[in-house]
This record gives sequence, structure tokens and C-alpha cells, in this order.
Amino acid sequence: MSSYSQIILLLLILVLLSGTGLVYSQHQSRQLFIELQGMQAHRDELNIDWELLKLEESTLNTALMVDQAAHDRLHMLLPDPAGVVYVRQ
Repeated sequence: MSSYSQIILLLLILVLLSGTGLVYSQHQSRQLFIELQGMQAHRDELNIDWELLKLEESTLNTALMVDQAAHDRLHMLLPDPAGVVYVRQ
């Protein structure tokens, strides 16, 4: 085999290896992108849950603060359920 055909063969092998490497790297890139999208969707769900929990906490804190202020400052107490009278209109 002449040196010219050996160079051609070597270049052909290098081109095939380069193409295989390109296909592999594109596949890995797509797999990682799909994983990234899944993680971003999960992050968005967690952010929504966090906002709902913060809203619930602020609602509970407001009701608790009103109840505490009524008890401490105004000396109000919950009525006895037996003494509550319901009036219909």
C-alpha cells in the first residue's frame, strides 16, 4: 500500500470517528436539554406551591393576630356554644 492510500485511509477513519463523536455529543445534548426542561417544570411547580403556602401562612397569621388582639386588648372571649342564639330574617 502506498503512502498516499495510507493517508486517505487514515483521513477516512478520522472523518468517521469525528462523525460518530458529533452524533454522540448531539445525543447527549438533547438528553441533557430534556432533563433541564423537566427540572425547570418541577421548579415552577415548587414555586407555585411555595407561593400558595406563603399566602396561606399570611392568611392564618392575620386571623391569629386578630384573635390575639381581641383577646389581649379587648378582653374578648369565645362565647359558650350553648349560649349562642341564631336569629333568622
